[in-house]
Amino acid sequence: MKKSNPIVRYTLLTLGLAMLVGLSSPTEAFSVAEKAQAKRMELIGYMRALKPMVYNYPCDPFPACMEDLANQEEGIEAGERIKLFNEIQRVYQEGLIYFYEGNYINSYNRM
Repeated sequence: MKKSNPIVRYTLLTLGLAMLVGLSSPTEAFSVAEKAQAKRMELIGYMRALKPMVYNYPCDPFPACMEDLANQEEGIEAGERIKLFNEIQRVYQEGLIYFYEGNYINSYNRM
């Protein structure tokens, strides 16, 4: 087996690492406010997509559980999926309050 020159190996290793660092690091930094705004917009899209599914199928297994929900006082609002969705909305609202207060770190963490 042929031995390679240590200088050539070192040069190739250095160039390879420099290319990896250049490819993996972002070219610009994003502030926490921008990250919170992006996360807020992403969550709005998810919640808009989930709401019809949650309210159309409030419990599992769907057809069988509707009679039980109809007999309860809260009605359809007692469905397990609707309760979970309402909890998600509550946490989102807390994050939104932090966002508009300018407390972007807590807002990003809540969202």
